[in-house]
Amino acid sequence: MNNFLDKSKKCGDLLDNLQAKVDIDEIKKNFDFTRIQIEKFDNEINKAIEDWKFIKNKFSIILIGSYGRLESSHISDLDFCIIYNDGVSSKEKNMIKEKIHSVFEKNFTKKISLFLENSFSNIITNIGGKDDSSIDFTTRILILMESIPLIGDNLYYKLISKLCEIYLEEYIREGKYPLFLTNEIIRFWRTLCIDYRWKKMEMEKPWATRNIKLRFSRKLLCYATLILSIFLFKGIISQDEFQELVTYPSSIKMLYIYGLIDKDKNFSGRSDLLECIEKIIMQYDDFLKNIYNNNVRKNLEIVEFKKRDINDNYVNLKEKAKEFHNNLVVLIEKIDKGIVKKYLIM
Repeated sequence: MNNFLDKSKKCGDLLDNLQAKVDIDEIKKNFDFTRIQIEKFDNEINKAIEDWKFIKNKFSIILIGSYGRLESSHISDLDFCIIYNDGVSSKEKNMIKEKIHSVFEKNFTKKISLFLENSFSNIITNIGGKDDSSIDFTTRILILMESIPLIGDNLYYKLISKLCEIYLEEYIREGKYPLFLTNEIIRFWRTLCIDYRWKKMEMEKPWATRNIKLRFSRKLLCYATLILSIFLFKGIISQDEFQELVTYPSSIKMLYIYGLIDKDKNFSGRSDLLECIEKIIMQYDDFLKNIYNNNVRKNLEIVEFKKRDINDNYVNLKEKAKEFHNNLVVLIEKIDKGIVKKYLIM
């Protein structure tokens, strides 16, 4: 079994185990759709490069966006990255891109975007430095926190391992709270907010769908990963477990957190935490149901900013997003208010 199939099976098992307790029909439906699509891409790409023995282990194709979250639908675009081993020539890179685009275009009818191509060394150097561009930073965090390797598992997991080694330095060396990773997650959230503002104001792109996605999927990604960081620091999960879980989709992270709280003796009798997570997961499931509804989506695409407060779909989702945010804040404070006050409040 390859790493994607193993990862998707574990995620699927989590969904099946908790479906009886929590309403996650939309999450499960999108997960199943995405898994089938990725298996199709995987088969087609492997066929296309089966005679590339000289280059097959020199690159990794990594899915991000809704496919990286394992929650795509029939209206989703396809966003991906290509990471090269050091030393891959320009000629080889062009061959790889042409072949991959050819496979995707043959099997996919929606928009296809190569989000970033970069070398392994460039991804892990200059973190926080003057040469750490916004696109490099955003891609690095998305690869770490929400991605699926389509081709090149070995290079992908080598990259994840190295990024965890860098971001968990304080924890690995001295057992301290992983503040470097926390600061990068906060930086990621702020980068997304600034990028949203730029696209809305300067590029005049449709804004309402981006706004709602920011309030739900991006916010859940940040909170779920922060909670895993707290669990690592408190010894509830090991470093190896963290390294595996950190790349899981945010909804799956929350389901795993639910299972940990349900079983861990540190949280014995904390039914309030379980109830809070149930609310969050059901609210996220409802968000997916709305954002992938063709009528709602089309309506959001044409909302004028000045008239946003009279658009029923936008107002409804914005109010739900406020409640979703409040539940996330309540959850993380209930888990460890001391850490929140010390490290997460500016």
